[in-house]
Amino acid sequence: MEIYQERQTGLASGATEIMDAAAVKSWAAIDTDLDDTVITSIIVAAREMVENFISKDLVSKNRELFVDELEYDGETYIISLPYNAKTGTIVVTSGTTTLTLNTNYEIIGIGGRYIKFTGNHKNVKVVYESDPVASASEVELAKSAVKVLIEQVYDNRANLEGDSDIVVMDGNTKKMLAPLKSIYM
Repeated sequence: MEIYQERQTGLASGATEIMDAAAVKSWAAIDTDLDDTVITSIIVAAREMVENFISKDLVSKNRELFVDELEYDGETYIISLPYNAKTGTIVVTSGTTTLTLNTNYEIIGIGGRYIKFTGNHKNVKVVYESDPVASASEVELAKSAVKVLIEQVYDNRANLEGDSDIVVMDGNTKKMLAPLKSIYM
């Protein structure tokens, strides 16, 4: 039996949000510095909502992929890497042991999309940095949607009742993002 579990563990080192509080304040005509912390947290939430809706990373993130038992094809043990894993950022462990490239495993396939192991390993964790897969024009469209979401949340912040109100994306924003929507992640 194999279990794949992937999770995000934060932005990759050197990665920044797709916009900062100053850009949002300029666009939304917010004059005060009192809410910069609130605006910054809304930027993160809005970007994550957009990424979840379009199934694409807009900024590079640290991610982990866990496999409890490797797939055996009758000859070798192999797993598929996520399509957005940056080459050169991959660290593979089995339990508490860090595996060594070209000794315990090798990266194979077109574009290095698979890990082939030299033996059966249990509780394999692949830590990697994701590569943003959106083009410059897609990022600009996504930024527009993020701005709309930020303004909606900021303007209605007094009426929010916990996190449940923040996860709602209106139909117009979804239509704006529809061309970016992908089935892969």
